[in-house]
Amino acid sequence: MKLLERDAELVHAIAAPHAGKCIVPYGYGVVFTNITRAVFDKQGLGDAIESNLVICQDEMYDSVDRGDFQQKLWDMFPYHFDRTLSPHQVNRIRWHIFPDIAIQPSLLPEPEEDDEVVPVAIAPDLIKIMDLQQEQLARSLRGGHRVIHGVAGSGKRRLSSFTAETKHICDRILNIK
Repeated sequence: MKLLERDAELVHAIAAPHAGKCIVPYGYGVVFTNITRAVFDKQGLGDAIESNLVICQDEMYDSVDRGDFQQKLWDMFPYHFDRTLSPHQVNRIRWHIFPDIAIQPSLLPEPEEDDEVVPVAIAPDLIKIMDLQQEQLARSLRGGHRVIHGVAGSGKRRLSSFTAETKHICDRILNIK
């Protein structure tokens, strides 16, 4: 959430009750695909994680009422805000979370681990991302084109550099023959 809280347009205003906090409600939960609710309860797993934050195997069948399932998901979000996000805000969130669909690199400085989060204003016209159709097209490209996902430090740039270097060497070898 610190990533989104660094963007001034994605935090509550100073005068708001949740000033400086992200405008997006968030939560967490666990999906146990191989554990039924009966086993979860019998084993006392509720002592490790709250029962309302868990969806078990038998709660995901097609026979489960869609409304009940959706309510279970909503119950994982302790915070609910009475506003909907604008398309512009959704795009800004996508720009932060999926940097591979950003048309330009991040405009925000990388924070140090213990740095205080200070929202930074970024002009709306500077944030450019692929729309959903462009993103889908980019992901469907064949013949060596890839959209690479990964957390910071996972080696995305190293992988891209290695791929480019290998392609360059192969091209040189093929041109020599």
